[in-house]
Amino acid sequence: MASKPQIIFDGGRPAFAVIPFADYLRLAPEMAEAYLSDEDIYDCALASDDGMRIPHAVVARIVAGDNPIAVYREWRGYSQRALAKLTGVSPGYISQIERGRRQPSHKLRAQLATVLDLDPGLFF
Repeated sequence: MASKPQIIFDGGRPAFAVIPFADYLRLAPEMAEAYLSDEDIYDCALASDDGMRIPHAVVARIVAGDNPIAVYREWRGYSQRALAKLTGVSPGYISQIERGRRQPSHKLRAQLATVLDLDPGLFF
């Protein structure tokens, strides 16, 4: 639900305007960011970006030690079977890569990056 600005009068004249924080963030991002966590700032940038940024939750999983290909695959909404089909390998092979038992070739790494719409360097 969107809030409307509130006007505060002093002596019959408009003196202050109270606006929703989202509007404040859009109008004065440098000042509004002082009230946000680093994660909130990142998420705001993500929402206003061209879609190439990776959400904080995804990065946090990778930093915590989860397999990057598995994390990116799940973020993009693919099952192992779907990713395997799109890259021309077996689901078992994708599973082995995600469990760290196999390393993808440079060619497969490029295919995975294309399908997941990522830079190949993000995998390793």
